[in-house]
Amino acid sequence: MRVTAKIGSERWRNLRATICSWDIVLAVAVLLCALVLIPHRVSGSVAIEVYQLCVNVLAIVFSVYFAALAIVIASPDDDFVRFLEEKGDFTRIVWSLQFCLKLLFAALATSLILFVRMVVSGGREEAVGEFGWLLAAQCGLTAYALLATHLSARDCITFAHRRAAYTQQHRDS
Repeated sequence: MRVTAKIGSERWRNLRATICSWDIVLAVAVLLCALVLIPHRVSGSVAIEVYQLCVNVLAIVFSVYFAALAIVIASPDDDFVRFLEEKGDFTRIVWSLQFCLKLLFAALATSLILFVRMVVSGGREEAVGEFGWLLAAQCGLTAYALLATHLSARDCITFAHRRAAYTQQHRDS
């Protein structure tokens, strides 16, 4: 029972730290700016271009991120994992990578769905329009996915530094 409570409280602490982080604040700022700057109705061709841009950027970031995730998962040995877990770093890094992977996938899937929906509905014709708030929401989600990816990449770099320090420490002893 205590283990479950500890894991639950740890997840809550991670979620709370994520919600209160600066990347959320910046993504909300992007969303608010987009809501102010994007008109109520946007032409279908503009919406298609924005959605296509989101798909292209997120697809590239997703594939690079997946490769980095594979490297992090494949590299540690049991002693190094224990070393990192002494301060809870390994759990934090894995949680961050997992959260960011889900977020990137959601942003990419949303962009793809909105893009396909506009193309199928004849969005290139000027008569077909898109709601500005939907476009703004996608911009905010994409901004958050990119910022979270940046933070996860920073975690991976920290992981690499800690791995080098650990290897050096054990080589010297």
